[in-house]
Amino acid sequence: MKHIKRVVPKMTAKDETGSDISKSVSAVFPRLKPSRRPVTLRVPEIILDKIMAVANRRGTRYQSMMNEWLAEKADAEFRRAA
Repeated sequence: MKHIKRVVPKMTAKDETGSDISKSVSAVFPRLKPSRRPVTLRVPEIILDKIMAVANRRGTRYQSMMNEWLAEKADAEFRRAA
């Protein structure tokens, strides 16, 4: 995907007072990732070993896979509770 860089002129005090919102454009940030917060989770070693083995077979990182699983489960529970 080709990224186009645009130069945005610096706003002056005059621009701020006479802003024309009809000339505004919406911004899209396709590569922006959601904020992440580290957590500590105690998991029995046997379970973690199984998770790591599954991730290895899939060719992905185990933490990424766990995030996917947690997101899927959280979404399902959220929809079910609504």
